[in-house]
Amino acid sequence: MRLLLLAFFIFLAGCCEPAVETKNELSQTITTINFNGCKQGYEIDGAVGGEHTDLYVIQANTGEKYQITVRPAENNLQFYISGDGTSSMDTKTDAEGTISNCEFTVKEGTSGSSVVEISINAHPFDNYALSIQLQ
Repeated sequence: MRLLLLAFFIFLAGCCEPAVETKNELSQTITTINFNGCKQGYEIDGAVGGEHTDLYVIQANTGEKYQITVRPAENNLQFYISGDGTSSMDTKTDAEGTISNCEFTVKEGTSGSSVVEISINAHPFDNYALSIQLQ
């Protein structure tokens, strides 16, 4: 019985979802994501254009590593990834278009937490798929 309860709690711990909060402001949509150690990823299909910017803010802990993937529908998309840490970018083109992968590691520091920002815009317009995975 104890073993069954232990297995159940381990299962529940693996079923967490990141906390997500979205607010719309003038010319900007800000989505804040807190993984809280949860390994389940965050995925969204979005659309952006004109003067509008989609901003994704990851509430991160020092030493965490994120796999960030952006796939635009057309070649009108621009995106920027910033934060206190190191990143490596790999861009590929396949039959479905261009896909960019970024591995971002939050810098070890004394504060214990940091933010990683992903800013997406397009001119005149583009659809995109964004995927964020805590490694």
